[in-house]
Amino acid sequence: MEKDATMNIMDVIDQYEVVYSGDRSPRPYICLLYGLALGIDAKLVYEIGVGAGMSTNALLCAMKRTGGMLVSCDVCDCDSVVRDGELRKHWRFLNMPSTQMATTERAKADMVYIDGSHDYNMVLYDEALFMPRLRKKGLMVFHDWKSVPSGPGRVCLGMAKSGVEIVMVPTLHGIAIARRT
Repeated sequence: MEKDATMNIMDVIDQYEVVYSGDRSPRPYICLLYGLALGIDAKLVYEIGVGAGMSTNALLCAMKRTGGMLVSCDVCDCDSVVRDGELRKHWRFLNMPSTQMATTERAKADMVYIDGSHDYNMVLYDEALFMPRLRKKGLMVFHDWKSVPSGPGRVCLGMAKSGVEIVMVPTLHGIAIARRT
């Protein structure tokens, strides 16, 4: 049997483990994101913050499997982080801040991944802007709650205290998963 020529989740892990290894392995983080999107059979995911593309490529591997679409935004031009042509078919990149993306993207998403600004007020603003764009029982996922407790961490703890169903997973930088009721 011939190997699938397009990038898969193991390729994403291999690509980023070259940069981050040992205690800083991205494997748990990449697998968790991929598994969340695949597990809910996500058809539309919004991603706030692309950076080096680790989360982008992990989510795109899931979108390829579900037939879904990932819409990402970042204030930096991150268009080159996705090189695989098959994955690019499931991706739309918007070179703009999340506040602008919120005015152009109106469809209800299955999942929203927040990893843009780590400033408390901006994370809180992203949560407020995108929670209404999340379908019922959809997932809002926050990165860096553990490594930036004053920003994403504070927002996630506030959500937990207010009664929002949220799980805070202590991966290297921390992933928090909230479900819209």
